[in-house]
Amino acid sequence: MPPAKKVTPTPATKSTAEKVVPIKSTTKPKPFKVPKHLADCADMLYEKREERLQVQKVVDALAKEEGVLREHIIANLPKSNASGISGKVATARIETKMIPQVEDREALQAYIKKTGRFDLLQGRLSESAVLEMWADNKKVPGVVSFTAVKVSCTKK
Repeated sequence: MPPAKKVTPTPATKSTAEKVVPIKSTTKPKPFKVPKHLADCADMLYEKREERLQVQKVVDALAKEEGVLREHIIANLPKSNASGISGKVATARIETKMIPQVEDREALQAYIKKTGRFDLLQGRLSESAVLEMWADNKKVPGVVSFTAVKVSCTKK
């Protein structure tokens, strides 16, 4: 009977970051070359998007782990009567910031209309509201349209 192979168990707490090999290269990356034929471009576009989506899954998992750690520090650090904690490579501190939040939309709109303080708003249109008005053949003063061009790429 052959001797049993020694198996090293993987810790259950192994993070996503430990599974990822860091990309550190001392050589200059090769310049990206666009294929000559459009059919090859379509195939490469699909492959690059799939590659990006795979990498994005790893990035999302890392971001989730970061969030869990942040929440843990926020939940536990104030109990220790300290404003920060230092490890071997980093220091984490609890910081606070005032963030405005609309509680009464009608009151805010009335205030802006009365005072002219449009700087309280961000300058972004509601695309759906404008498209709805245009569908009803109504004009929106000061708003024009432009045609956005995009590529749809799907697997055969």
